[in-house]
Amino acid sequence: MPPTETELKLALSEAALHRLAASETLEKATVDAPRRSHVVTTYWDTPDRALARRGLSLRVRAEDDKRIQTLKTAGGGLALQRGEWEWPLDGDTPDLGLCEGTPAAEFKGAELTPTLTT
Repeated sequence: MPPTETELKLALSEAALHRLAASETLEKATVDAPRRSHVVTTYWDTPDRALARRGLSLRVRAEDDKRIQTLKTAGGGLALQRGEWEWPLDGDTPDLGLCEGTPAAEFKGAELTPTLTT
């Protein structure tokens, strides 16, 4: 079974948000001190967008001197569930060779171009 990310998005009234913020669960949560960092995320695909057509997204996230390559599959529903794989990377360009055993394995050796940078 592939690694899975579950993302919940909730819509709350202002009153419900205040109740949640005052809940014991959040009061007991540990929160690290805020920190500032500069993160650059670049999404990659083939020139003809073959990864996107297969429901795949490939990104490289750069923070300080660290690089992380992430592959995600499309998901849906109330609790968005999708496959997610991450690998440390030495440079700013993704390495499809790392995607062995994932839905992107068939694209090994494909030409990639950046499609969006945030």
